[in-house]
Amino acid sequence: MSSEVVNNPYRATGVQNEGRTNEILYYWTDVKQQGGTITDDELTPLIFENGKLIGWGQDVFSSTVK
Repeated sequence: MSSEVVNNPYRATGVQNEGRTNEILYYWTDVKQQGGTITDDELTPLIFENGKLIGWGQDVFSSTVK
């Protein structure tokens, strides 16, 4: 079994949403395919609002960031 090395967070973005600023940190949490390429479905978003974690996962992301 080979191992993959990735710096976390893999990606970070900021989003303006209805007068709020959300910071999204994407962590690599699921290997769907070996080979060094990380796809969006292998990342779990952590959603922050005003510096506080308000939730994680695609369901929270979809309902919070429109």
